[in-house]
Amino acid sequence: RVNDAQGQFEGVVATDLSLAHLNDFLKKLPLSSNGFAFIVEPDGSLIATSRGPHLKKGLGEDNKRVNAAQSDDPLIAATYKKVKELTLSADSRPGGSRGDSQTSSFLGPDGEIIQAGYSTLRDKAGLNWLVVVAVPRNDFMQKVTDNLQRTAWLALLACVLIGVTGLVVLNVIAKDLQSLADAARKMGDGHFDNHISLDRNDEIGELAKSFAAMQTQLFTDRLTGIPNREAMIRRIEDRIVTQRRSGDNHPFAVLFLDLNGFKSINDRFGHDVGDKVLAEISQRLTANLRDSDMAARYGGDEFVVLLENVPNHDGAARARDKLERALSAPLRALQGIAVDGEQISVGASIGIALCPDEGHDLQTLLKRADEDMYLRKSTAVGARA
Repeated sequence: RVNDAQGQFEGVVATDLSLAHLNDFLKKLPLSSNGFAFIVEPDGSLIATSRGPHLKKGLGEDNKRVNAAQSDDPLIAATYKKVKELTLSADSRPGGSRGDSQTSSFLGPDGEIIQAGYSTLRDKAGLNWLVVVAVPRNDFMQKVTDNLQRTAWLALLACVLIGVTGLVVLNVIAKDLQSLADAARKMGDGHFDNHISLDRNDEIGELAKSFAAMQTQLFTDRLTGIPNREAMIRRIEDRIVTQRRSGDNHPFAVLFLDLNGFKSINDRFGHDVGDKVLAEISQRLTANLRDSDMAARYGGDEFVVLLENVPNHDGAARARDKLERALSAPLRALQGIAVDGEQISVGASIGIALCPDEGHDLQTLLKRADEDMYLRKSTAVGARA
């Protein structure tokens, strides 16, 4: 219906816009769970709404528009009344206009804050609609709250994981550092054979490797590359303790070895050549021993050998004879240095001491082996004379 300026009927405006389509459109709007939208005429009659009916049966079984102010939905009724009040107030102000979109907030029927946006649609054909969208503040604040709570829980979980990881890492580091500290303390007490192995690629691993390298250097004779005096002393002392616990009558033997004629090689060819000879003799010793045995440079041209699991003196003597034959062979270190055709070798005098038959402690065993070595050396000299 279109009226003239005096309010008299003048004609109609035809349209293909379906109010059912408007209702479908509003219902599909991506609003919050409690949000809603509606369109009303100036008198409050609902044209479309996103929730609830916009029509109801009248007395004559005809459909009748639902007035927004009398809607069964308290939020729609309260929102319409508030927006109507605001639009009337805007019209009453000088220069006021209802065509622009406006926003406002107010207390709903249950005391919660409602955020509303509204705008009027007018045209010259007589269209005069009020479009309203309203959302309870708790709806969109809930998303913020949920995000904050989710973030807080994730942060708490991350802190817990970091804390647990930190404790585990700290425990591992503390354990490895304790191992290094124990090894250092034992080394300070004179126990140099405390091996430590840490499979790490960080600074602690480098420290462990340096520590192991230092231990190896402390136990290794720098000239010959075989164990040194300290390493042999520790090995014999540990072996004595093991023998006492096992009760074995002849668990091992100690051999004391002194080279024959080494001084003449030093005097004739120099100390550099003498050092090469000592290195060659060391290699021969280790090559003619079992994996369970051990040879060490005791000092100068003296060596000490530990033979494991020797049943008697004859068994130790057979091992000694084998070593004497190996050491009496011509020296490769002098090839190309001596006179053409000259074959130079150094023999060795080797003394034997069995544990426990000839000693129950380190000093006694070394002394008896040394005495036996000098006895064999003097016997050999006398035989040559």
